[in-house]
Amino acid sequence: MHRNIKNLLKSIFPKKNIRDNNSKSNINKYSETDIVIGFDFGTSCTKIVLQSPFAFNRRSILIPFNDYAHSSNKYLIPSVLYCDNNNVFSLVNNTGACVINNIKVDITNDDISKISEIIKINFVAYVSLVLRYVIKWFSETQTEIFSNKKIHWRLNFGIPSKGFNDESLKELIHHLLYLSSYISIQNTEINYNDIEKILKNPEIKLDDNYIHKDDITIIPEIAAEVVGYARSKLRDPGLHLIVDVGATTLDVSGFILSETLESKDLYSLLICEVKKNGANELHILRKSKVKNALEELLKSKVDKNDRIEPVPENIDSYIPNVNELKNIIRNNFNEPLYKNSFDLIRRVIYDLKNKRDPNSHRWNTFLPVFLLGGGCNHPVYKKLLQDINEWMIEKLQRLNGNGIKIKEIPIPENLIIDEDTKKYYHRFAVAYGLSFPPEDIGNIRPQNAIEDMTDIPNEIEEFEYIGQEMV
Repeated sequence: MHRNIKNLLKSIFPKKNIRDNNSKSNINKYSETDIVIGFDFGTSCTKIVLQSPFAFNRRSILIPFNDYAHSSNKYLIPSVLYCDNNNVFSLVNNTGACVINNIKVDITNDDISKISEIIKINFVAYVSLVLRYVIKWFSETQTEIFSNKKIHWRLNFGIPSKGFNDESLKELIHHLLYLSSYISIQNTEINYNDIEKILKNPEIKLDDNYIHKDDITIIPEIAAEVVGYARSKLRDPGLHLIVDVGATTLDVSGFILSETLESKDLYSLLICEVKKNGANELHILRKSKVKNALEELLKSKVDKNDRIEPVPENIDSYIPNVNELKNIIRNNFNEPLYKNSFDLIRRVIYDLKNKRDPNSHRWNTFLPVFLLGGGCNHPVYKKLLQDINEWMIEKLQRLNGNGIKIKEIPIPENLIIDEDTKKYYHRFAVAYGLSFPPEDIGNIRPQNAIEDMTDIPNEIEEFEYIGQEMV
């Protein structure tokens, strides 16, 4: 895919030609327009939306990854990297290649000192390969639409809301994204050694990069996820809760949606908590439960006979009964993940009500909750919010509160998406939000810039949280 990448750039980035030749004919031929790359880097899969915010009615398109896509959906590309014996990186698994997982988890580590050179190289390699695919796909499918446009490219990259508090982490990721955009357009294979050289030479000049440093923006996923809602008729200013069920993590965040004096959207991130309680973690837990229960039953079956008793005549005596297996694991099939997740959401709500936004009118009505992410439709997480709702109603009874109310993210009209994929739009809401220019998304106040409220009314004191560790 790397061959002739420069030629592709010449066909879709005529900006340089115009800069070199200021003739009126060239200026009239090309009118400038922005294209924003909304890069949603998920733990398991990545999603990308391209938007032209100032042309074609904000035309937004979800990029299909075709041969590179996950088998379940062509718009999902696994967040997995492969490295062959020659240290060449790829998005496809070649024979004998080393498989590199957990790229997002590693690069967004809470402790930046633990982000090693290898982690940085893996991140740059993956982002470079994905951006290279985006360029190729755009050149093959969109150049006719933008044939008379001088393209000004911008890149918005989403990170977990908790990481948005860390300025050092944001600076690191911003730098690595700039390197990635440069590497993506070189006429070479993307390999370990080349990336390592660039990382070790901070003075290197990255000429001809099609994305300027100032056009790369780090945006918290929580804000991007609700941009469509904030810009819709469903918008309801005030306190909100997001429960994002990813493959690996469960992200629970509270934020206030409001406006600045300049009528820009303002997202005040009050609290952002993450636990490794995602849908795939639930699957791993359940498999472990079944395996352990099966081993115990098999052991009891095999060990039941001593040397005096006759040897069983057939295989049935050695195989546990399925109903017996179900009875053993049914009662605690989802534990301790379910209880830990319940405690996490309950603790976030407790903190919102007792110190982060105790005077919100939501406590006298209902708390709007978005249940989002790839695993949001799983019955376990839906039941989780049902139980949270019952707990809140019980605690808010004196204040006439009504618990929570699940809110839907509207499917945007300007997003080109097929009917089948609309059912899974919740998986692409972050990428869509990231495809807006940062100035259109609005202002974002990080959690560490907002102080706790100290003037807590007396009636809120009864809204107590009792965690697992306090029982």
